[in-house]
Amino acid sequence: MRIVARDLGMRFGSRWLFQNVDFAWQSPSFVSVTGPSGSGKTTLLGVISGSIPATVGDSIAEADEMGGPSSAGWIVQNSPLLVSRTALENVALGPIFQRVPRPEALARAEQEMARLGIEHLANVRAKKLSGGERQRVTVARALASQARLILADEPTSSLDAEAKIRVATALRTAADDGALIIMATHDKEVAAFADTVFDIGQRTTR
Repeated sequence: MRIVARDLGMRFGSRWLFQNVDFAWQSPSFVSVTGPSGSGKTTLLGVISGSIPATVGDSIAEADEMGGPSSAGWIVQNSPLLVSRTALENVALGPIFQRVPRPEALARAEQEMARLGIEHLANVRAKKLSGGERQRVTVARALASQARLILADEPTSSLDAEAKIRVATALRTAADDGALIIMATHDKEVAAFADTVFDIGQRTTR
């Protein structure tokens, strides 16, 4: 998996979120996109995924034989869960959407929940989870999918120090196993787990 951007720019009204953005990121790799609030971190993830058109420039995904952005794993803030299903069932949806057989999907879900320290929540319905627990379920779901590209938007924003390090370590492991992880974060401690720190704030014009 390779993502190449050339002269990307995004404008809302008269304000540019970012301009002149160029990069070439290739798996296996872990990239942290940093910058102050409002600098366009989340928007850049949307451009990379193809869900948001850039004002200028191009973002090109060069998929390998394992799949492209359409099969990307997404970790977003306040990600919706099936509230009547258990945490384990919600995590298993990641690989199930990738057409993984249910027994294997559940095994992957159990593994990722254990990695993130939430295995004790396996049989708890999602509606009873706290905000931080929901966030870790969302992370586990994306990791269990074993997608070649994972886009993570502030995946540790609601977590305490221990849980935050668990998530950062799990994303690091996924990159080491062959994925391209692109994470937007304002947390310098979490960003330090990445191979590349890309400060989009330096490309912001007001």
